[in-house]
Amino acid sequence: MNKSMNLKRCILPLLLIVTLLLPSAAYAAAPEIPDFDGAAVIELNHNIPALSPDGYTGESEIRHNELDGLGRVGPASACLSRASAPTELRAQGGAELPVGWVTARYDDVIDGRYLYSLCNLIAPSLGGSDADARNVFTGTRYLRQGMQLFEELVADHLSRTSNHVLYRVTPVYRGEDLVPTGVQMEARSVEDSGRSVSFNVFLYNIQPGIAIDYATGQSRLDEKTAVSETVQSFREDHLLKLTEMEAPAVASFAALYEEYEQAVATTVQQQGSFMVWIPTNGGTKYHRTSSCSRMIDPIHVSVEEAESEGFTPCQKKSCFG
Repeated sequence: MNKSMNLKRCILPLLLIVTLLLPSAAYAAAPEIPDFDGAAVIELNHNIPALSPDGYTGESEIRHNELDGLGRVGPASACLSRASAPTELRAQGGAELPVGWVTARYDDVIDGRYLYSLCNLIAPSLGGSDADARNVFTGTRYLRQGMQLFEELVADHLSRTSNHVLYRVTPVYRGEDLVPTGVQMEARSVEDSGRSVSFNVFLYNIQPGIAIDYATGQSRLDEKTAVSETVQSFREDHLLKLTEMEAPAVASFAALYEEYEQAVATTVQQQGSFMVWIPTNGGTKYHRTSSCSRMIDPIHVSVEEAESEGFTPCQKKSCFG
Protein backbone atom coordinates (compact mmCIF):
# COMPACT_ATOMS: atom_id res chain seq x y z
CA MET A 1 0.00 0.00 0.00
CA ASN A 2 2.77 2.41 0.93
CA LYS A 3 4.71 1.54 -2.24
CA SER A 4 1.61 2.21 -4.33
CA MET A 5 1.04 5.58 -2.68
CA ASN A 6 4.67 6.56 -3.13
CA LEU A 7 4.53 5.60 -6.80
CA LYS A 8 1.41 7.67 -7.27
CA ARG A 9 3.08 10.68 -5.64
CA CYS A 10 5.95 10.39 -8.10
CA ILE A 11 3.86 9.91 -11.23
CA LEU A 12 1.16 12.53 -10.72
CA PRO A 13 3.48 15.56 -10.71
CA LEU A 14 4.92 14.30 -14.00
CA LEU A 15 1.43 14.02 -15.48
CA LEU A 16 0.62 17.56 -14.42
CA ILE A 17 3.77 18.87 -16.08
CA VAL A 18 2.90 17.10 -19.34
CA THR A 19 -0.76 18.09 -19.45
CA LEU A 20 -0.54 21.62 -18.06
CA LEU A 21 2.90 23.06 -18.61
CA LEU A 22 3.55 21.44 -21.98
CA PRO A 23 0.35 22.46 -23.79
CA SER A 24 1.68 21.44 -27.21
CA ALA A 25 1.48 17.84 -26.02
CA ALA A 26 -2.01 18.24 -24.58
CA TYR A 27 -3.29 20.22 -27.58
CA ALA A 28 -1.96 18.49 -30.66
CA ALA A 29 -5.18 19.54 -32.42
CA ALA A 30 -7.30 22.61 -31.81
CA PRO A 31 -10.80 22.05 -30.40
CA GLU A 32 -13.65 21.95 -32.90
CA ILE A 33 -15.33 25.35 -32.87
CA PRO A 34 -18.64 26.14 -34.60
CA ASP A 35 -18.84 29.15 -36.90
CA PHE A 36 -19.71 32.46 -35.25
CA ASP A 37 -23.49 32.73 -35.03
CA GLY A 38 -24.08 35.84 -32.94
CA ALA A 39 -22.85 34.69 -29.52
CA ALA A 40 -19.52 36.37 -28.73
CA VAL A 41 -18.60 33.51 -26.36
CA ILE A 42 -19.66 29.87 -26.03
CA GLU A 43 -19.11 27.09 -23.50
CA LEU A 44 -16.77 24.21 -24.29
CA ASN A 45 -17.12 20.80 -22.60
CA HIS A 46 -20.11 22.05 -20.57
CA ASN A 47 -17.89 24.81 -19.18
CA ILE A 48 -15.63 22.24 -17.50
CA PRO A 49 -11.90 22.98 -17.91
CA ALA A 50 -9.52 20.18 -18.87
CA LEU A 51 -7.10 21.19 -16.13
CA SER A 52 -6.33 18.52 -13.55
CA PRO A 53 -5.00 19.49 -10.10
CA ASP A 54 -3.65 15.96 -9.52
CA GLY A 55 -0.02 16.15 -8.51
CA TYR A 56 -0.20 19.90 -7.95
CA THR A 57 3.11 21.06 -6.48
CA GLY A 58 2.36 24.66 -5.53
CA GLU A 59 4.91 26.13 -7.93
CA SER A 60 3.91 29.31 -9.80
CA GLU A 61 4.90 29.13 -13.44
CA ILE A 62 4.01 30.34 -16.95
CA ARG A 63 4.85 28.33 -20.05
CA HIS A 64 4.62 29.34 -23.73
CA ASN A 65 4.92 27.43 -26.98
CA GLU A 66 7.35 28.72 -29.58
CA LEU A 67 5.97 30.51 -32.65
CA ASP A 68 5.08 28.15 -35.46
CA GLY A 69 6.40 28.29 -39.03
CA LEU A 70 3.92 31.07 -39.90
CA GLY A 71 4.92 33.14 -36.88
CA ARG A 72 1.72 32.36 -34.95
CA VAL A 73 1.52 31.96 -31.18
CA GLY A 74 0.53 28.66 -29.60
CA PRO A 75 -1.18 27.81 -26.29
CA ALA A 76 0.08 29.38 -23.06
CA SER A 77 -0.49 27.78 -19.65
CA ALA A 78 0.17 28.80 -16.09
CA CYS A 79 -0.11 27.95 -12.44
CA LEU A 80 -0.94 31.29 -10.83
CA SER A 81 -0.89 32.50 -7.25
CA ARG A 82 -0.88 35.73 -5.30
CA ALA A 83 2.91 35.56 -5.38
CA SER A 84 2.93 35.48 -9.19
CA ALA A 85 0.40 38.29 -9.61
CA PRO A 86 2.02 41.73 -10.00
CA THR A 87 1.35 44.44 -7.44
CA GLU A 88 1.92 47.02 -10.16
CA LEU A 89 2.11 46.90 -13.92
CA ARG A 90 4.83 48.42 -16.02
CA ALA A 91 5.46 48.27 -19.74
CA GLN A 92 8.22 45.75 -20.38
CA GLY A 93 9.12 46.86 -23.90
CA GLY A 94 7.11 46.56 -27.09
CA ALA A 95 6.89 43.24 -28.87
CA GLU A 96 7.07 43.20 -32.66
CA LEU A 97 3.62 43.48 -34.21
CA PRO A 98 2.18 39.95 -34.59
CA VAL A 99 1.36 38.25 -37.89
CA GLY A 100 -1.99 39.16 -39.40
CA TRP A 101 -1.79 42.76 -38.17
CA VAL A 102 -3.23 44.90 -40.98
CA THR A 103 -3.99 48.43 -39.83
CA ALA A 104 -7.68 49.29 -40.32
CA ARG A 105 -9.64 52.24 -39.01
CA TYR A 106 -13.43 52.50 -38.69
CA ASP A 107 -14.27 55.81 -37.03
CA ASP A 108 -18.04 55.45 -37.11
CA VAL A 109 -18.18 51.79 -36.05
CA ILE A 110 -15.48 51.16 -33.43
CA ASP A 111 -15.00 52.99 -30.16
CA GLY A 112 -11.31 53.76 -30.40
CA ARG A 113 -11.45 53.74 -34.22
CA TYR A 114 -8.84 51.04 -34.86
CA LEU A 115 -9.86 47.42 -35.39
CA TYR A 116 -6.93 45.55 -33.89
CA SER A 117 -5.44 45.56 -30.42
CA LEU A 118 -2.33 43.82 -29.14
CA CYS A 119 -3.84 40.90 -27.20
CA ASN A 120 -1.95 38.83 -24.62
CA LEU A 121 -2.46 35.12 -23.99
CA ILE A 122 -1.43 35.56 -20.34
CA ALA A 123 -2.45 39.08 -19.38
CA PRO A 124 0.10 41.38 -17.70
CA SER A 125 -2.32 41.57 -14.77
CA LEU A 126 -1.73 37.81 -14.29
CA GLY A 127 2.04 38.00 -14.69
CA GLY A 128 2.31 37.70 -18.49
CA SER A 129 4.76 39.74 -20.57
CA ASP A 130 3.77 42.24 -23.24
CA ALA A 131 7.33 42.06 -24.61
CA ASP A 132 7.29 38.32 -25.33
CA ALA A 133 6.34 37.61 -28.97
CA ARG A 134 5.06 34.18 -27.85
CA ASN A 135 2.44 35.96 -25.74
CA VAL A 136 1.12 38.54 -28.24
CA PHE A 137 -1.36 37.99 -31.07
CA THR A 138 -3.61 39.99 -33.39
CA GLY A 139 -7.03 40.39 -31.81
CA THR A 140 -9.90 42.82 -32.11
CA ARG A 141 -10.69 45.44 -29.51
CA TYR A 142 -13.91 43.55 -28.84
CA LEU A 143 -12.03 40.33 -28.12
CA ARG A 144 -9.60 42.06 -25.80
CA GLN A 145 -12.43 43.56 -23.77
CA GLY A 146 -14.08 40.14 -23.53
CA MET A 147 -10.90 38.40 -22.40
CA GLN A 148 -10.50 40.98 -19.63
CA LEU A 149 -13.82 39.91 -18.11
CA PHE A 150 -12.49 36.37 -17.56
CA GLU A 151 -9.03 37.56 -16.56
CA GLU A 152 -10.77 39.66 -13.93
CA LEU A 153 -12.28 36.55 -12.30
CA VAL A 154 -8.84 34.98 -11.94
CA ALA A 155 -7.07 38.17 -10.83
CA ASP A 156 -9.69 38.94 -8.19
CA HIS A 157 -9.51 35.42 -6.77
CA LEU A 158 -5.71 35.64 -6.51
CA SER A 159 -5.92 39.02 -4.79
CA ARG A 160 -8.43 37.83 -2.18
CA THR A 161 -6.99 34.44 -1.26
CA SER A 162 -3.73 32.58 -0.88
CA ASN A 163 -5.00 29.92 -3.30
CA HIS A 164 -3.75 28.95 -6.76
CA VAL A 165 -5.37 28.84 -10.19
CA LEU A 166 -4.51 26.60 -13.12
CA TYR A 167 -4.96 28.64 -16.29
CA ARG A 168 -4.60 28.12 -20.02
CA VAL A 169 -5.34 30.18 -23.14
CA THR A 170 -5.33 28.46 -26.53
CA PRO A 171 -5.54 30.45 -29.78
CA VAL A 172 -7.49 28.57 -32.45
CA TYR A 173 -6.61 28.92 -36.13
CA ARG A 174 -8.22 27.40 -39.20
CA GLY A 175 -5.73 26.01 -41.67
CA GLU A 176 -2.95 28.52 -42.31
CA ASP A 177 -4.92 31.61 -41.23
CA LEU A 178 -2.68 34.29 -39.72
CA VAL A 179 -5.38 35.67 -37.40
CA PRO A 180 -6.99 33.31 -34.87
CA THR A 181 -10.71 32.62 -35.06
CA GLY A 182 -10.71 33.17 -31.32
CA VAL A 183 -9.26 31.87 -28.07
CA GLN A 184 -10.18 29.11 -25.67
CA MET A 185 -9.83 30.21 -22.04
CA GLU A 186 -9.73 27.71 -19.17
CA ALA A 187 -9.28 28.23 -15.45
CA ARG A 188 -9.69 26.18 -12.29
CA SER A 189 -8.99 27.19 -8.71
CA VAL A 190 -6.90 24.46 -7.08
CA GLU A 191 -7.45 24.40 -3.32
CA ASP A 192 -11.26 24.40 -3.52
CA SER A 193 -11.54 22.17 -6.61
CA GLY A 194 -12.89 24.90 -8.84
CA ARG A 195 -15.65 26.14 -6.54
CA SER A 196 -14.36 29.72 -6.74
CA VAL A 197 -13.07 29.85 -10.32
CA SER A 198 -13.90 27.33 -13.03
CA PHE A 199 -14.59 27.97 -16.70
CA ASN A 200 -13.90 26.61 -20.18
CA VAL A 201 -15.04 29.05 -22.85
CA PHE A 202 -14.29 30.13 -26.39
CA LEU A 203 -14.30 33.81 -27.29
CA TYR A 204 -14.67 34.70 -30.97
CA ASN A 205 -12.15 37.12 -32.44
CA ILE A 206 -14.82 39.33 -33.99
CA GLN A 207 -15.74 43.01 -34.09
CA PRO A 208 -19.39 44.03 -34.48
CA GLY A 209 -19.96 45.68 -37.85
CA ILE A 210 -16.69 44.39 -39.34
CA ALA A 211 -15.92 41.30 -41.43
CA ILE A 212 -12.38 39.90 -41.06
CA ASP A 213 -10.41 37.80 -43.50
CA TYR A 214 -8.61 35.62 -40.96
CA ALA A 215 -6.23 34.29 -43.60
CA THR A 216 -4.64 37.70 -44.13
CA GLY A 217 -5.93 40.12 -41.49
CA GLN A 218 -7.71 42.29 -44.06
CA SER A 219 -11.16 43.61 -43.09
CA ARG A 220 -14.22 45.46 -44.37
CA LEU A 221 -17.50 46.89 -43.16
CA ASP A 222 -20.22 44.28 -42.71
CA GLU A 223 -23.49 44.94 -40.90
CA LYS A 224 -24.20 41.19 -40.74
CA THR A 225 -21.45 40.73 -38.11
CA ALA A 226 -23.68 41.43 -35.13
CA VAL A 227 -23.61 40.16 -31.54
CA SER A 228 -26.73 38.56 -30.05
CA GLU A 229 -25.09 37.58 -26.74
CA THR A 230 -22.27 39.64 -25.28
CA VAL A 231 -19.41 38.36 -23.16
CA GLN A 232 -20.69 40.45 -20.25
CA SER A 233 -24.16 38.88 -20.33
CA PHE A 234 -22.67 35.39 -20.69
CA ARG A 235 -20.50 35.87 -17.63
CA GLU A 236 -23.41 37.15 -15.58
CA ASP A 237 -25.68 34.27 -16.63
CA HIS A 238 -23.22 31.36 -16.53
CA LEU A 239 -20.57 32.07 -13.91
CA LEU A 240 -20.93 32.44 -10.18
CA LYS A 241 -19.88 35.77 -8.74
CA LEU A 242 -16.89 35.76 -6.44
CA THR A 243 -17.74 36.07 -2.76
CA GLU A 244 -16.11 38.64 -0.55
CA MET A 245 -13.59 36.53 1.37
CA GLU A 246 -11.27 39.27 2.59
CA ALA A 247 -10.02 42.67 1.54
CA PRO A 248 -7.84 42.45 -1.56
CA ALA A 249 -4.15 42.17 -0.74
CA VAL A 250 -3.26 44.04 -3.93
CA ALA A 251 -4.94 46.63 -6.10
CA SER A 252 -8.10 45.57 -7.91
CA PHE A 253 -7.91 44.16 -11.42
CA ALA A 254 -9.45 47.30 -12.89
CA ALA A 255 -6.91 49.53 -11.15
CA LEU A 256 -4.03 47.31 -12.23
CA TYR A 257 -5.15 47.35 -15.83
CA GLU A 258 -5.61 51.11 -15.83
CA GLU A 259 -2.04 51.48 -14.57
CA TYR A 260 -0.88 49.08 -17.26
CA GLU A 261 -2.57 51.02 -20.05
CA GLN A 262 -0.74 54.13 -18.89
CA ALA A 263 2.54 52.31 -18.45
CA VAL A 264 2.49 50.84 -21.94
CA ALA A 265 2.69 54.40 -23.23
CA THR A 266 6.33 54.48 -22.10
CA THR A 267 7.22 51.49 -24.28
CA VAL A 268 10.52 52.09 -26.07
CA GLN A 269 11.29 51.21 -29.64
CA GLN A 270 12.04 47.56 -30.35
CA GLN A 271 12.66 46.11 -33.78
CA GLY A 272 11.22 49.18 -35.47
CA SER A 273 7.75 49.06 -33.91
CA PHE A 274 6.29 50.53 -30.73
CA MET A 275 3.06 51.98 -29.39
CA VAL A 276 2.31 55.70 -29.01
CA TRP A 277 -0.60 57.97 -28.11
CA ILE A 278 -2.28 60.37 -30.56
CA PRO A 279 -4.73 63.15 -29.64
CA THR A 280 -8.40 63.30 -30.59
CA ASN A 281 -8.80 66.96 -29.64
CA GLY A 282 -6.49 68.42 -32.26
CA GLY A 283 -2.73 68.38 -32.63
CA THR A 284 -0.16 66.88 -34.98
CA LYS A 285 2.24 65.13 -32.57
CA TYR A 286 2.30 61.60 -31.19
CA HIS A 287 3.45 60.95 -27.63
CA ARG A 288 4.97 58.25 -25.44
CA THR A 289 2.62 59.03 -22.55
CA SER A 290 -1.10 59.71 -22.59
CA SER A 291 -0.71 62.63 -20.17
CA CYS A 292 1.65 64.60 -22.40
CA SER A 293 0.33 67.93 -23.79
CA ARG A 294 -2.92 67.57 -21.84
CA MET A 295 -4.52 65.33 -24.44
CA ILE A 296 -8.19 64.47 -23.95
CA ASP A 297 -9.25 60.87 -24.70
CA PRO A 298 -6.04 60.00 -26.62
CA ILE A 299 -5.88 56.81 -28.70
CA HIS A 300 -3.21 54.11 -28.38
CA VAL A 301 -1.82 53.07 -31.78
CA SER A 302 1.40 51.79 -33.32
CA VAL A 303 3.94 54.38 -34.40
CA GLU A 304 3.40 53.23 -38.00
CA GLU A 305 -0.31 54.01 -37.74
CA ALA A 306 0.41 57.42 -36.21
CA GLU A 307 2.92 58.37 -38.89
CA SER A 308 0.68 57.08 -41.70
CA GLU A 309 -1.90 59.64 -40.55
CA GLY A 310 0.63 62.46 -40.61
CA PHE A 311 1.55 62.64 -36.90
CA THR A 312 5.16 63.39 -35.98
CA PRO A 313 7.07 62.80 -32.69
CA CYS A 314 6.55 65.14 -29.76
CA GLN A 315 9.59 67.39 -29.32
CA LYS A 316 9.45 67.66 -25.53
CA LYS A 317 12.47 66.18 -23.75
CA SER A 318 10.16 64.51 -21.23
CA CYS A 319 8.47 62.66 -24.08
CA PHE A 320 10.90 61.67 -26.82
CA GLY A 321 13.81 63.92 -26.03
